[in-house]
Amino acid sequence: MRENKTFFCSELIAACLKVMGFLPKQICCAQYWPGTFSSDTDLKLLNGAAFEEEQQIEIGRKEEPAQEQSKNGLIFDRSSGGEKAK
Repeated sequence: MRENKTFFCSELIAACLKVMGFLPKQICCAQYWPGTFSSDTDLKLLNGAAFEEEQQIEIGRKEEPAQEQSKNGLIFDRSSGGEKAK
């Protein structure tokens, strides 16, 4: 593999799987597309490897509750922009 090669996303996955011995070396990495690695396909990995079901990943800021109770029992209200003990 060339040192300065650029990859399409699925090409990179295919290249990694080839290095690990899970894909045949004779098939070009460009022959793999993102859908190739879906659980809906019948892609056969080598050396006993297998894919599990896909997992959804959500990226974003999780909303914090407007009120939070501290260890000492005080309740902090964050809804007004500042923290105030109640």
